[in-house]
Amino acid sequence: MNKTKDEKDCGCGNKNPKIEMSKPKGAEFNTPYPIPSATTTVTSKHNEYYFDTNRNGRDDIAKAEAVKQNNSFEANLDKILMNVGNLLKSKNEAYGNTSLNPPKIFSKLDSSEAICARIDDKIMRIKNRGLVSATEDTVTDLIGYLLLLKMSMKK
Repeated sequence: MNKTKDEKDCGCGNKNPKIEMSKPKGAEFNTPYPIPSATTTVTSKHNEYYFDTNRNGRDDIAKAEAVKQNNSFEANLDKILMNVGNLLKSKNEAYGNTSLNPPKIFSKLDSSEAICARIDDKIMRIKNRGLVSATEDTVTDLIGYLLLLKMSMKK
């Protein structure tokens, strides 16, 4: 006998096996219901325990939590990047583009070497004072200088 793709032979000899199990906690005890196949879309209402992580092949709760955490990460990252970007733009406006095009009046370093010297200064300040609230601006400056270094390496 040829089986269709929807019929699966479990090897028990039963031509139409019906898989059943009781409902989870909070529902009537020992009331059978069929387990939906992977291609079946579940549209009925269930209690809060039905869609436990990986129950019946569903991980809706875990996915929802991952999306929530990812959105929180993305929002935090965007906020930090915007703050550092605004700082770099305001300093570029105040000083001109001296980070990437140094005037070489006193120092003869090219832009990458000058930025590396500033990065060394910021790292030494953090090394001497530690990562405390007083050095939070130093960390922001360091991030900015690392971005400027990346930009100077591209030119």
